[in-house]
Amino acid sequence: MVSEYGSGSELRLNSTSPERFDHSGAYHRLYHESYIRQARARPWLAGTAVWNEFDFSQPHIGESTPNMNKKGLLTFDRKPKDVYYLYKANWNPAPMVYVASRDWAHRAGVDSTGTRTVTQPVDVYSNAGPVELVVNGKIDVSVFPGSYVSFHDVGLKGGGAGEPALSVDVLTANLRLLPLLLRRFPDLTLAGEPLRRNRLVLRGYESLPISWT
Repeated sequence: MVSEYGSGSELRLNSTSPERFDHSGAYHRLYHESYIRQARARPWLAGTAVWNEFDFSQPHIGESTPNMNKKGLLTFDRKPKDVYYLYKANWNPAPMVYVASRDWAHRAGVDSTGTRTVTQPVDVYSNAGPVELVVNGKIDVSVFPGSYVSFHDVGLKGGGAGEPALSVDVLTANLRLLPLLLRRFPDLTLAGEPLRRNRLVLRGYESLPISWT
């Protein structure tokens, strides 16, 4: 049995070079990703217990927020942190995909030459098969993950003065095929109700009635 393991995280803090005790969301994810891998490598474990499910009040503690223990998978007001979805991807059989660095919505980068695109990492948790990363409506890269994949050096542009808002999304063949298809081919419309195939091994659509205009 492995009990009471966890690390503190503060939604206001993030880093591309996370370190122990920095309370960044990036280190929080790395910490729990490591424990998940180690637990999966030891099938003889009777169980594990994460500390803690929620952030909670703790007087006289001097962490990133005074008098608050921030080791929860959810915030004090019960909002899931990114790492919550790591456990959902591993321990819940329902297919899902989630941009795991979503808590880090506001980022900045500097290119002194003015000619290069500033890049950032984008992490994804999924249990639904191949994942495609879509940046500003265009597929950036496709991979076949386990429950976790990290897209490194992603060129993120937009959101600045006079620029359109940045859009980052993830698609999987099992969950997001239809929205992608309709976005890629705007002349296509649904001609009826899609019938999903919800088998354990082969998911997707049994039938997909469409019309072309």
